[in-house]
Amino acid sequence: MTRQPSLFDRIVIDMPPSEIAIAEAMRTAIERYRAERPPLDGNSTVAGKNPVSQDAARRAFGRSGNARERIYNIIKANPNGLTADETRHLTSLPFNSVSARVCDLAAEGWLIDTGRRRETSTGAMATVWITA
Repeated sequence: MTRQPSLFDRIVIDMPPSEIAIAEAMRTAIERYRAERPPLDGNSTVAGKNPVSQDAARRAFGRSGNARERIYNIIKANPNGLTADETRHLTSLPFNSVSARVCDLAAEGWLIDTGRRRETSTGAMATVWITA
């Protein structure tokens, strides 16, 4: 099986100089973005304006990194990717916790949307995620 070239390949064949420059600029930007993303095991919570929400965020802050890392590692261990629903079943975490962590990890560049969708346990179609 022949490996397909990726955006991160340094060797570019049969491309006009302008496209080579664009590909190099994109590769450099992605490498810089990956270097700047927050640590995987870092704690993060988002608090709303409501004092109850702020209190909940303070209480959850110390536990959020563990769930992030657990979810990331489970998705990484599945080369075909996982939906948030499939991840929920594998972690036994509440769906709202898994969904929030998956969204955080995707926004920070740890997870990538494959463009594929799979049916969830409720019959809805969901994004299949892989690790970056």
